[in-house]
Amino acid sequence: MEGNATTLQVLAPDHTGLTLQPQPTLYWHASTPTAVRFSIAAIEKHGAKPLLQVDIKKAAGIQQLDLGKHGFSLKPELSYQWSIATVLDKNSKTSATIASGFIKRIEPGEGLSSRIKKSQGIKLVDVYAVEGIWYDALETISSMIEKSPEDQSLVAIRKSLLEQVGVKVAVKN
Repeated sequence: MEGNATTLQVLAPDHTGLTLQPQPTLYWHASTPTAVRFSIAAIEKHGAKPLLQVDIKKAAGIQQLDLGKHGFSLKPELSYQWSIATVLDKNSKTSATIASGFIKRIEPGEGLSSRIKKSQGIKLVDVYAVEGIWYDALETISSMIEKSPEDQSLVAIRKSLLEQVGVKVAVKN
């Protein structure tokens, strides 16, 4: 696939998605093997400066970055913009491809905390999805797929979750 333009797509809603996790895992899709630079910045009145930047080796398909493995935590009630961009060599005549999403960490109320503690597996994905805790729903179903990659019902659930927020990614797992 050398020579084909790489398409990058963050697996994120078109609005600010919510998480309860201080260190969530963020996902994106690369159509071809490409090196990318991940960055995240707090959205503030005076602009945004990158708080974390990570260069990631060439890979295709659904990729992920666990903020915890990079010692970065989201502060509650602060919105962040995260992005991925192709890393080009100095001699490249093509422009960088960039994709970005928005995330905000919130604190759960008592009722939500109770439902989360009582749920696991697909039921936990449902609780997150119903409550609009989109990033946690995606992370939960994606973790289940990693443990059981042959289970196409899990892949279908993730595909449905992505489509509900307008993300269409043609992937097998």
